[in-house]
Amino acid sequence: MILDELAAFARKRVAADQAKTPLADIKAQAKAMPKGDFRFEKALAGKDCAFICEVKKASPSSTRYLTLKPSRAAMRTPVRTAFPA
Repeated sequence: MILDELAAFARKRVAADQAKTPLADIKAQAKAMPKGDFRFEKALAGKDCAFICEVKKASPSSTRYLTLKPSRAAMRTPVRTAFPA
């Protein structure tokens, strides 16, 4: 089967990558990287942030969707993010 061939190829590729660079080296490189300033997270936590969301009942390959339309009151209500300010 094609999936078996893809999985076998992926296993070989991962093994080759692991032989080139050990996991401990990759972890050390990651820890040595400069820390980010989280600009995207800060932008999401800002007061001027807005979201356009689409909720579907099924995957795009499915033909059945659930369309949700927010009420006018919901559209005027500010949205709180999961990120602390």
